[in-house]
Amino acid sequence: VKKPDPLLFQMALKRTGLEPGETVYVGDSEEDIVGANNAGLTPVLIDRNGHGRNYGQKYTINTLQDVLKFTGDK
Repeated sequence: VKKPDPLLFQMALKRTGLEPGETVYVGDSEEDIVGANNAGLTPVLIDRNGHGRNYGQKYTINTLQDVLKFTGDK
């Protein structure tokens, strides 16, 4: 199974015991974002070079630390 097939994401959810709505997936490609969306996860595009691409992600970040801004962690 390869991205963007949602089965890949569903398998990961099953192994972790998490629900899609409580999961954030950070990726850097269209396949990452489309797959996360199709599986019901919150998709986050990491755009380190500021290309401004939109693949349907909910958030765009520049560094992994930026994900903490919307997860409530500090």
